[in-house]
Amino acid sequence: MNSWKDVPLNIAVSGQSGAGKSTIINTIRGLIPTAAGACEVGVTETTNTVSKHPHPRHKNFVLWDLPGVGTPNFPQGSYLEDVEFDKYDFFLIIAKVRFTENDLWLAKEVERAGKVFFLVRTALDIDLQNEKNDKPSTYSERNVIRIIRQNCEENLQKANISSNVYIIGGKMKHRTLWDFPELLTDIINKTSGLKRHALVLSLTSSSRGIIEEKYRSLMSRMNIEKFFMGGYFYGGMLKILDQLPSAHKHIEVKLFLDAVQHFKQEFGLDDGYLHTVSAVYGIPMHKLTAAIEPVMETTEMTLEVLSQSVEPKHILEVILHCIPIVGNVSSGAVFAYRGKKYQTKLLQDMKKAALIVQDLIDQVSKREI
Repeated sequence: MNSWKDVPLNIAVSGQSGAGKSTIINTIRGLIPTAAGACEVGVTETTNTVSKHPHPRHKNFVLWDLPGVGTPNFPQGSYLEDVEFDKYDFFLIIAKVRFTENDLWLAKEVERAGKVFFLVRTALDIDLQNEKNDKPSTYSERNVIRIIRQNCEENLQKANISSNVYIIGGKMKHRTLWDFPELLTDIINKTSGLKRHALVLSLTSSSRGIIEEKYRSLMSRMNIEKFFMGGYFYGGMLKILDQLPSAHKHIEVKLFLDAVQHFKQEFGLDDGYLHTVSAVYGIPMHKLTAAIEPVMETTEMTLEVLSQSVEPKHILEVILHCIPIVGNVSSGAVFAYRGKKYQTKLLQDMKKAALIVQDLIDQVSKREI
């Protein structure tokens, strides 16, 4: 069920000095610059070698910070070999103002190799602020974005490259704005199978679309294996359970609590990540917890029901115990059914809570277009 955790997913992030590669790598991994494991972010060149940045929880998902093409230590002639080009699943090519000849050369090489690239134009937040300061009476966010997109497209046309350009801010607080949600959605849509599952569960819940993707991914691969195996074991231990009639409830409670922690982490509802959301968006922690409290109360009620539901064994279970294999499988199936029912309701509740948090973030991030 968890085989996706063993599937490597490598994303290359390339661009010239100061383009914002480190910031994007941190944002995709859900890390602020001061967090443990975050890339160093600075105004001077911080990438002199190829550097590896794994996801904080899913170590099979790695973003690689590549020096820009044509730098002294990474000349164009040996660049592909120097950065171990073949190991990357796809490339993010980053530019702060315009894509250079070297950036576009890399895009063509990626395409020639049958791989996928995404052209990302960063620092939109800085451009907008400058325009607002310089021309307050005629300022229009929509117009600034239109001009930047037009310039990027003209640049690509001259190089005979046909590709979307994603215009973003890059920082954590900008991940719900402009083209960032579309970028993540398109990256997901370019992956499939276990790699898609690994990617979806490694991304933070930064948009309603990502939350829905997480829900579908978790639902499609819901881990009922533990419940079935727990039930199989339970079916084979009926004599012991005669002496310990509450044993099966402890198994269910333990598995349910494990599922709660797992889904909280996947949907960004654990305390650590909520504190990050609070710090980045300026939403008081008490407001976040109060907003999702009604949903979390449902989870507490389910846990209470599980804890108190010590039911006597059905006569059928006792009869089936006389035929050990059938008894074990049957009890396992019943146990799995109950487990899946509880997990499904829990997953629905966690998605609902994540969407509530996302609505609060969207309200703070709302912008004029």
